[in-house]
Parts: sequence; C-alpha cells; structure tokens
Amino acid sequence: NAHEVPESVAALANYARRSKEEGRIVLICLSRSTLRNLVTDALDWLPSEAVRNHSIQKLGEQEIQEIIETQLPRESSELKKRIFRVTGDSAFLTIFVCELVRRKVDFSSAVSEEQFRRKLCDAPIEEATSICGIATFNAIRATAVLSAAAPIDYRSDAVRDVTCRLADISPTEYDCLVKQLVESSLFSTYAISLLKPTPDLIGALMIDR
Repeated sequence: NAHEVPESVAALANYARRSKEEGRIVLICLSRSTLRNLVTDALDWLPSEAVRNHSIQKLGEQEIQEIIETQLPRESSELKKRIFRVTGDSAFLTIFVCELVRRKVDFSSAVSEEQFRRKLCDAPIEEATSICGIATFNAIRATAVLSAAAPIDYRSDAVRDVTCRLADISPTEYDCLVKQLVESSLFSTYAISLLKPTPDLIGALMIDR
C-alpha cells in the first residue's frame, strides 16, 4: 500500500537509485489506481525513464513475464515458465509467488493453478469464517464484493444489503463474516468503519476467485 507511505517510497527510491549496477535494486510499489498520484508525486524527482507505471487490471502476457524476469533474473527459464502457468494474468499472484521463491520456498511443479489459488485464497477465508457457518463459495463471494468496493463502510445498511444479496448470506452471517475477516487480518479497518483487504491488492485475487 505505497500510497499510504509516500515519504518511505521517496526514501527507498533514493536508496535504490544509488545501488551499483552489479547489485541493482528495483523498487516495486503497489497502490490503488485511484491513489497512484500520491506515489508518482513522491517519485517526481526521478528521471522519467526510471519510473514505469502499470495497471494490474490490464497487464498482458508479456508484461507478466517481464515482472517474473525482473523479480527472478537468476532463476531457470523452466521455473519462470512454471510460475507463469500458475499465476496466469494476476499481477498480485505473480509478485507474491516470486517473493516466495526469493525466500527459498519450494515451488513444486506438481502444484496446479487451481490448487495454488485455493491454498492462497480459499483456505484462509474458509478458516477465518468457518465459525459463521457460511459455505466457502458464499464467503468468497462476500469478500469479493467488499474487495471490489474497498475502502467501504461496512456498517452501511446499503453495503450490508448488497453483500448479503450477491453472496446469498443473512445479515447476521454478514456481521459475523466481517468480524472474522478483521480478526484474522485478511481485512483491516480504519477511520472507524472503513474496511479494506490487507494488503489492498490481495483483494484482486479474491475477486478473481
């Protein structure tokens, strides 16, 4: 959520700019598109060619492959192809998987895209909301609605009504779901009653599901 810490973005960009070519540091900032100007303003002192902007909703196959190449320049082409097959067109999932690989987490070739996305998205939601007695499918639909409109006032009657209708859950189940999502840190609240996924861009994966 780079838009929340523009001062840190500027400081990290300065550190990356001074890195030597043989150990060059690339700074990747993720933000909501509506607040991206806060990030670009923090980087406006850099040469224009040093900053690249992407909309994660519009990345194509080549751009996803460029992300993988930038994140994992020393890994084998086979591993990069495997990551691309699993993450598809999701920029968030691509960056997330690349970070796992950088941390030396084993990325088995036997794991399918569906299994991987289920493990990253479905399982945490199911675990967090199981106490509410809501089917996983309905819980994912509810989180997708909340993610798509985030940041959103979860106490609003209109938000509750729309989420309940689209996810086919009751108002009582909605209140329980929101409570469990926050307690599990899948979502966070701020400014009293505004709700958003944590981090923001994991909401894209919830919407994909």
